[in-house]
Amino acid sequence: MLVKNITVDRFLLLLATFLFTLSAHFSVAGDRNVESISNIEIIKFLASQNPQEANLAAHNVLNQGISILPMLLKYQGDRRIFMGTALINPRASILLPMSIEGFPIPESQMERATTMEVAALYLISAVYYDKLPFAHAPLLIDETVKRGEREAKNTKEFLELGYKSAKQWIQECQIKGLDAMRQAGRTPLADAHLSWY
Repeated sequence: MLVKNITVDRFLLLLATFLFTLSAHFSVAGDRNVESISNIEIIKFLASQNPQEANLAAHNVLNQGISILPMLLKYQGDRRIFMGTALINPRASILLPMSIEGFPIPESQMERATTMEVAALYLISAVYYDKLPFAHAPLLIDETVKRGEREAKNTKEFLELGYKSAKQWIQECQIKGLDAMRQAGRTPLADAHLSWY
């Protein structure tokens, strides 16, 4: 048996996280028209405490393309928790800490949490890849570390490097265009030697 030494409490937590993630994926508020939401509204809804609004905003970032990317940079340093689940790959077998009302994520788990800072950086990459989710999880890995020794986490250092690279990438993308960046294989995190898990 794959899971043998798991407590009932741990199992219930895993089950609740899975069901919450699954329900949010199927209840993205699709009744709002993309054209009726401005970039400013999208950026605002991204930080919503309502998971459906946060998910709708994430999908609309993808639809807006490069025009919204500079606005995402304002989330650098924002440690509020992203309440949506649109960034999590439902097929990936990874458990991420999620904020539940009245139960904040412990500081020891914040490097694995999807903060607004992480979500915005992930969405910049999502525009490049043209899909959500495009990776297993919104966790950064250092490409300079040998495979098998890499740790997936969102450290302050990784995020600073990632944002520096993304800022340069956005400026270059606005000049050359997104298609040219894709053809060159130039990802938003390439200069930082980072990628998503």
